Amino acid sequence: MGPLLSKIYFSSTLVSLIISFAAISISHGATLRWDANVEKDLAGYKVYYGVLSMDYMSFDVGRVTELDLGSLSLYESEVYWIAVTSYDTSGNESLPSSPVYFIADDGIDTANDNCADYYNPDQKDTYPPQGNGIGDACECYANFNYPNDLKVNASDLGVFKLEYGRIDCKTTPPLCKADGNNDGKVNAQDLGLFKNEYGRIDCPALP
Repeated sequence: MGPLLSKIYFSSTLVSLIISFAAISISHGATLRWDANVEKDLAGYKVYYGVLSMDYMSFDVGRVTELDLGSLSLYESEVYWIAVTSYDTSGNESLPSSPVYFIADDGIDTANDNCADYYNPDQKDTYPPQGNGIGDACECYANFNYPNDLKVNASDLGVFKLEYGRIDCKTTPPLCKADGNNDGKVNAQDLGLFKNEYGRIDCPALP
């Protein structure tokens, strides 16, 4: 049997959503999609997701109406729920849609998976630029105090604060530890990486 298609209809004063999702087990190229809101004051959508035994995470996708699930940090073989809200230009946010439940499985044998614990169907390995044998899904870009620990926590935020505003990371020593996206600067984009990874305790030890 092919993947089941689950549709969720949701209405409120702010949004009417139809979410189409390939459930129960997702694999290569799984994408969450929903119908566009027709309200003139629509500002965007937020995706909420989490495992059943932990708190949820949120992901602001702006005004787009789909999300590649590969962009989220999903553990394999865990049961997740996911839901969508909309928000308007005044900051009002709708109630969430009814959740959909799914299991992430990238379909790649563990022995050949460069990031076996995470949903990682594309097997990207682009950091550092030449790659290091560890899939991007497993990299902690915000482990700014590496190799002191393998976590993303308040100590990494302290490193970011010390280096915030630097634009010479690739030309002037000392090198920037908080340049998470390797663009030569320490700015809001690196802070975004920190927010997305905050709380991780499984950052890989680089070779």
